[in-house]
Amino acid sequence: LVPFGTVPKATVRLVVRTGNIDESAAQTWLADLTGDLMAEGTTTRTAQQLAEEMAGMGGGLGVATGTDATTIAADVLGERAADLVRLVADVARNPRFPESELPRLKANRVRQVAVARSQAGAQAAERFAQTLYGDHPYGRYFPSPEQLQGYTLDQIRAFHAAHWGAARAHLYVVGVFDARAVEQAARDAFAGWAPGRPPTR
Repeated sequence: LVPFGTVPKATVRLVVRTGNIDESAAQTWLADLTGDLMAEGTTTRTAQQLAEEMAGMGGGLGVATGTDATTIAADVLGERAADLVRLVADVARNPRFPESELPRLKANRVRQVAVARSQAGAQAAERFAQTLYGDHPYGRYFPSPEQLQGYTLDQIRAFHAAHWGAARAHLYVVGVFDARAVEQAARDAFAGWAPGRPPTR
C-alpha cells in the first residue's frame, strides 16, 4: 500500500506471475485467451454487472497478459479502492469462463495475429525471438489461427487452475485511499486463496 499524491484516485493492481512462460509448444497464447475470458465475468458477477460496477467506481477493469506476468488492474475514485480490491480478488479467484464468449474472443485473437503478421516490425520481432530462444515459450511469438481456434474451455480452466494462486500474486494499491479499509478488504478477499505452484521463474 503506497499512499501518494493529492488527487482522490487510487490504482489497484494485482500482478500474478503467470503468462506465456507457462505455455507448452501446443499452448501458444493460451494464457492470453485465459486472461481475455477472465474479464468476461465471475461466478458472482456477469460481464455486464462487472462493467456496471466498475463504471460506478469511476474506472474500467483491464486484464493484461504478458510473457512472465498477468495483471488485473484499474484506476478508481479513492473512496472506492477497498471495493475494487474485493472485485479484483473475485476476478482472479472466481472467473466464470462463459463458453458463449469463447468464439468471439478467439476470433479477436486471430485478427490480432493476422494484423501483426502483416507488419514488418512484428515479423522481425518474431524471427528475432525464434533465433534467440528457439523452442522455448519466449521463442513462440505467435500462434497459428488453427491453434487459437482449437483451444477449449477445459484447457482454459486447467491453465487457470494450474497457474493462478497466492504464491504467485502481489497486490499493489497506490494513490489516495483509506489504508486501513483497503488492507482489511485485501485480507478478507484473498483469505483462503490456495498458494498453488511457485512461479516458473
